[in-house]
Formats: sequence, structure tokens, C-alpha cells
Amino acid sequence: ESADPGEALSIAEVLEFSPRDIGDIELALFGEWWATFDPAAAFQWAEGTWRSDHPRVISTVVRTWARQDPRAAYQYGFENRPLGGAPFFRDELIDAVIVGWSESGQPGALAFALAQKKLTTLQRALRALGRIRVALDGPEKALVWARDVEIADDTHKRYLMLNVASAAADQDPRLTAAFLGELRAAGGDYPGVYQRIAARWARYEPVAAMEWVEQLEEGEERDRAIGAIATHWLNRDPEAARAWIEAEGPQPWLGPAIGHYIRRELREAGPDTKWQAMMERWTLPLANEIERWGTTSLVLQRWSAHDEEAALAWLDAHPDLLPADYAQKATSLTDEVRAQILRQSAPNAD
Repeated sequence: ESADPGEALSIAEVLEFSPRDIGDIELALFGEWWATFDPAAAFQWAEGTWRSDHPRVISTVVRTWARQDPRAAYQYGFENRPLGGAPFFRDELIDAVIVGWSESGQPGALAFALAQKKLTTLQRALRALGRIRVALDGPEKALVWARDVEIADDTHKRYLMLNVASAAADQDPRLTAAFLGELRAAGGDYPGVYQRIAARWARYEPVAAMEWVEQLEEGEERDRAIGAIATHWLNRDPEAARAWIEAEGPQPWLGPAIGHYIRRELREAGPDTKWQAMMERWTLPLANEIERWGTTSLVLQRWSAHDEEAALAWLDAHPDLLPADYAQKATSLTDEVRAQILRQSAPNAD
């Protein structure tokens, strides 16, 4: 920081022969310093030196440049340079332009994001814009901005709202849920937003998230939100998630969570598993027909691998439970599939 700008090339030469690995943070910090007064030279150095030709370093240079002149950063870094031809790298640099642009205080970041022709790049740009708006203004102001900003394309408006809501839910899922609930009640149509809120809320307060989704209107939107909570919770704290689901029991609204719960249980299922009890307590009460068929056939498949005679006898006693194709697939196991299931349930299985 105390170096004279005229020393940039000398410092770069020292770094070139230093024991630094590709993309090390020292290289990114140097690139950031250089870009504050000569961003084009910093970019050329970052892209042209093996140690610094790394997303961390180049993104830092682009973000620093965008704080000063976002359009120049974009035009130089995207329109005039191949950037290694890696699409994922271009997406990372879109993030850097959006964040630096937003930090610059100059208008135009939203228009730049919306001008992206490729859907994945458009979504990436709006995601970055949503994160930085929440970081700079807080979740409530960012949500109000996304609600009120005028965008001619309804699909783009929905994408923006979804991405801002996702970022806001990372900081305050309760506020975000209430805000979007009011928008939906007033006629706002943002399919998928409840699932995004639920997935983020589940990281911090999974029980509260479940209590929230239980109150939502029945339908596919709620089911996806319930499934998102169950997935995150069972992965992050399986014992707590399992205890909660078992205490709640097979309530109709919990169907999507029960499906994830059963799949988790089947990872540890073995010859001593009480298969019939699992069927009667968890799979048969599932209200959604497709969920019931899928989960029941999955349990039946594992049961058949361990005790084919008992599984087939149980299926014969419930002839109308599964469509023929589901029952056939669940009980007609190849030797390879059977061996794989038994291997997965072995005490020392990987």
C-alpha cells in the first residue's frame, strides 16, 4: 500500500519468482492495488502470468476496475479479450463487474444485467445484483427496490425478485417470507420463491421454517419448500431432523419431507430392518399418490434385496397398492442391483 505506482512492474517481477502458488491471495491483493491506478495493465499482468491467471486474481482486478469505470471494465475484459474461452470464468467475471459497478454508485448495473442474452449469464448477473443490493441496503430496502423497480419484461422482473428474495432470506428469512407473502396475497406471481426462502431458512431455524411452510396454501409450491427444508436439515443435522420428523409422525402435509426421511433411513437399512413397520407407518399413509408409489417401491426394492420371499408375500397381500410397472421394477432385481444394495448396507460399506 505504501509503494509508488511506478514500482508495479518491479513488484510483479518479484512475485513472479516468489514461492507463491497460482491464485494465492497475495497476488489478488497486488492486482487490486495495481488496478486502482492502471487497471488495463493489471488485467494484462493477471491474464498473462501463470501464477495470476486464476479467477480469484482476475476477478479482483475486474471488480476494482468496475468500481472506477464499470463500462470500461466490461468492454475491455469481455468484448476485447477471450478470457481463456471458459464459460464459467466469464460468469465469474460477470459477478465481479456487477459487484464493482454497484459499489461505484454509478447507475446502469441493472440495465447491464438485463442486457445479458444467455439465460445462465442473465441469472448469474441478477444473482450478484441481488446479493450486493442486500449487502449495501439491507434485506427490506432491497426487497422494496426489487418490487418497485420498473422492468418491461415480466420474466426478467420475476427473475430479479427471486434472486433478491434469495439473498434477503440469507439475512432475514422471516422478513422475506412475510414480504413475499404479502406480495402473493396482492396478486404477485413468483413461483419458486417459497422454495428459495425455505432452503435458506432451514440453515438456521429448520423448525421455524417447517412451521412457516405448514401454514402455506397446499400445492406444489409448498411441497417443494417442504422438500427443500428436509433436504438441508437431514444433510446438516440428521439426528435432529430425524427426531423431529419421527415426533411429528406421518402427517399428510409432511409427505415431501417423509420421502427424504425414508431415503435417508434406507442408507442404513439392513437385514434387521423392520420393513413392514416402515411401510405401514411411513409410506402407506402418504397422501400424494406419486409420492406413495415412489417411496413404497423404493422400500420394497431394498426389502426384496434382503428378503425377497417376505417382500413378495407382503406385496401379494396388498395387490392394489402399486401400479404393475412400479411393483415389477421394485421386485425384479438383477444380481448386480441386489449385490449393490447389500454392499451399501454392509457394516463396513463406504
